Amino acid sequence: MANPQVEDGHTRISNELLESLVRMGLTQYEWQVVLFVIRKTYGYQKKMDMITNSQIVEGTGIYKSHVSRTITKLLNRRMLTRIGKLIGIQKDYELWLSKLPNKVTIATKVTSAGNNNEFNQLPNQVTELPQEVTEKLPNEVTKVTSPRVTQKKKENIQKKNYKRNRYPYTSSPIDPDKYIKGKYGHMVVR
Repeated sequence: MANPQVEDGHTRISNELLESLVRMGLTQYEWQVVLFVIRKTYGYQKKMDMITNSQIVEGTGIYKSHVSRTITKLLNRRMLTRIGKLIGIQKDYELWLSKLPNKVTIATKVTSAGNNNEFNQLPNQVTELPQEVTEKLPNEVTKVTSPRVTQKKKENIQKKNYKRNRYPYTSSPIDPDKYIKGKYGHMVVR
């Protein structure tokens, strides 16, 4: 029977930070990694600590590749901070980024045409983002490129025709007087 007691150890975290974590809509892996980092930092009264991926794998039971990917996601969303080998929680939750859609389109201005309040159509893709939006986005998202630039040119890979040796152990045909076919299809000396 489990009997956890606060006297045996506890992790202090502010209610404000915990409530903002709840509102972020984290995935299961993100929750596990964030809580593990909080446990290893705030649980030992530290702001940052040197936590390896293998420690997170042991503590959470997540595969190492998933841990690495999840940490990268949390760093891009600015929920975790990393200085060298130290990692910790970003306390300023106003800097955190919610999940961004794949395509960011923002209307910068709408002008009216005449008294009938008809609006001009905006372009489908906006190439310049306002300053307050670009400050909150990671560097990778603010770059706008066309699909033609990012699309890799397909390479033509040709198969090489190799001549298969019918007689793998010798270069000449096998003498049927010397060898017979064995039980499993291999050649056996008579």
